[in-house]
Amino acid sequence: MTLDLARWRFATTNVDQFLFVPLTSGLSLLVGIASAPTPAAV
Repeated sequence: MTLDLARWRFATTNVDQFLFVPLTSGLSLLVGIASAPTPAAV
């Protein structure tokens, strides 16, 4: 029982790291690009 719980926690932690770390990194990159000042139109 305890081993099953530990395996589930390990699996959910891995899925969380696999999904949310690239998602937040990509979104922060997009926000940085979108909020960058644009060159002045001549």
